[in-house]
Amino acid sequence: MNLAIVNSTRSWGGVKTWTADVAAFLVERGHAVRAVARDARFVGRLAAVGCGARRASFGPDFNPLLVMRLRAEFAAWPAHAVLVNVAKDLRIGGVAARLAGVPVVQRIGAQGDMTATAKIRLVDRFVHPAYLTNCLDIRDRLLQKLPFLDAARIAVQYPGKRVLDAPPGEVGDPLRLVTTNQLVAGKAMPDLLAALAALAGEGFAFSLDVVGSGDQEPPLRAQAAELGIAERVRWHGFQEDVAAFLRRADVFCLPSTHEGMPQGLLEAMAHGLAPVARAVGGIPEVWPESLGELLAEPGAGAASLTVCLRRVFAAGSERVAAMRRAAWEKARADLNRDVQFARLEQWLASVARPGPNPDAIA
Repeated sequence: MNLAIVNSTRSWGGVKTWTADVAAFLVERGHAVRAVARDARFVGRLAAVGCGARRASFGPDFNPLLVMRLRAEFAAWPAHAVLVNVAKDLRIGGVAARLAGVPVVQRIGAQGDMTATAKIRLVDRFVHPAYLTNCLDIRDRLLQKLPFLDAARIAVQYPGKRVLDAPPGEVGDPLRLVTTNQLVAGKAMPDLLAALAALAGEGFAFSLDVVGSGDQEPPLRAQAAELGIAERVRWHGFQEDVAAFLRRADVFCLPSTHEGMPQGLLEAMAHGLAPVARAVGGIPEVWPESLGELLAEPGAGAASLTVCLRRVFAAGSERVAAMRRAAWEKARADLNRDVQFARLEQWLASVARPGPNPDAIA
């Protein structure tokens, strides 16, 4: 199978991580993957795993020059399927694929990626992509928000992660926390800092590694200083090797009030970290049954996060070790990369068009 990827986004989030992981898996399985993307980091990540990847300037929606260039590339290669993400990708890469007679898959990774506008409806009617979501929650919301869709066009596939071969080791003293998050509005990082400040005031010891970047970093640093926990928080910015930070942590924190199926949470569970997050989006679908006490209530505010984190801090090293093992076992059983990606590979093959492109629009 020849898979083309079109990605016009600038920031790095779970979508890019998932796409890079899938591309690496498909290359390992003998498929060919090519990509056109805006972000140099993303192009570099794909190139490093054996994909043909290049940067492009996307310009406006329906950019005619890029659409026709991609159409020619998809037809000449030939591409058997084109994978896009956000609406802009569909309006360029999706349109080019339709003109070349190549099936399109649009992956919807967040609740707000699609709205029922006239433009969305018209592009959907023209391109008629297959939709891929990463949890049941997003599928159900799509069906509610986009009445022109039917369930048969939407596949649900949980992401997969490489799970550690052995359960996690010793618990740190003090506890080592990590969050891998874009530092942007809506990720509720102020709630996490406020919760940790409250627990510091109760005498609990901890350290927090913040892995991620964004325009909210300066005010978050200022908040940590005002709350008196600046010396406990380390800011690392964007990191290629997130796993290095997960390997030396005990607890993973995800304060977001809105999520789809967060990649950071799944990767943390695969590394055997005790997770603390809110019951939003697809998170409850993959949450370890025995760790319900660490799943905070939906809604903004630090109170529910404080309660859940306090349970971890007060549990003692033996109980925290059991929490970590429960997360690791859940990931090993249900979120294993090879199992999940093999299922995705089969589904992509069912969508892809083999051989010539008889539906190309002249």
